[in-house]
Amino acid sequence: MSNPNNPNLFQKFAGLLTLFGGALYFTGWIYRWAYFSFFQLEITTLNFPPQSFLFVPIQVFFGSFSTQESLKQMARSIFLFLVIIYLAIPLTLWLVQQISSAISGIFNFFKTNIQNLIQDRHQKLQNHLNHLAQSQKTKKYWFELQLHKFFALLLNSLKPIKLKPIDYQKSLWDETIIILWILILLFFLARNQGITDAQKDARKDSKLPSITLIVPEDTLAFGNTSTNPQTLEGFQIIGDVKRYNDINEKTTINDLDNELFWRLLLDNEGFFYLFRSLPEDAPPNQRPTLLIVQGSLNGNSLVILSPSPFTEKEEEEAD
Repeated sequence: MSNPNNPNLFQKFAGLLTLFGGALYFTGWIYRWAYFSFFQLEITTLNFPPQSFLFVPIQVFFGSFSTQESLKQMARSIFLFLVIIYLAIPLTLWLVQQISSAISGIFNFFKTNIQNLIQDRHQKLQNHLNHLAQSQKTKKYWFELQLHKFFALLLNSLKPIKLKPIDYQKSLWDETIIILWILILLFFLARNQGITDAQKDARKDSKLPSITLIVPEDTLAFGNTSTNPQTLEGFQIIGDVKRYNDINEKTTINDLDNELFWRLLLDNEGFFYLFRSLPEDAPPNQRPTLLIVQGSLNGNSLVILSPSPFTEKEEEEAD
């Protein structure tokens, strides 16, 4: 018969699995939040299956498993976990213990002094009341009697109060500190990796598929026709028209001369999220232009995806 005070192996495993699953979900959510924030998208507006967040942390901790950068990423993750487990958490627990001891010592010191002061005043009132009791009782005697009762009540209230240092065996402080440090580390790793991957995917050598979108001329207020640039005739616009015109002048679907391509970031609930890749020398704070295009309901549009644009050089080699 198992001891009720000691959880069995299955209970420990179930508890560990719950914590592990929560940590994975948290890591996956932070990674995607950081990644899509780079493209100025809010993750709460995107419809991802909840279980998919449990697989994203593989990218955070281990990378793609196929490059030297992935080995560095794994080594960095292991190193930071060791630092947190063997340095940050023990040091924090020790600091909390010392601060707790100092606060409890200061509190008990002032409490003892106040208690002694009240005790002294209470004793003097007792002696004075004994003297007044032998003579004629006056209003002063009644007032001091009430004050005497108040001091007695205050002393009885102060006696059981004693602030003790934190006892980790009887509190959740240690578990709380450990969980907070792990969450801080997971947040740092996921956010850093999310931004790093987004910056890589936004540039010319992105692993995201390049895209060619073909739709009827009167269904899209953007892009170029085969002969003439698209105009705003028949459309209304809210916002900066100059910004629209500046982008519209550079919307050749795959500009092979500048090697800046349109890529598909996301296909979500019938909407295509397209962005124009950034040049290699783009500053870290530059964000790509993002377009959201609704997919066709009538089957009269064409989306062509490829790992990378088909350049003229590749075409000559193929011939």
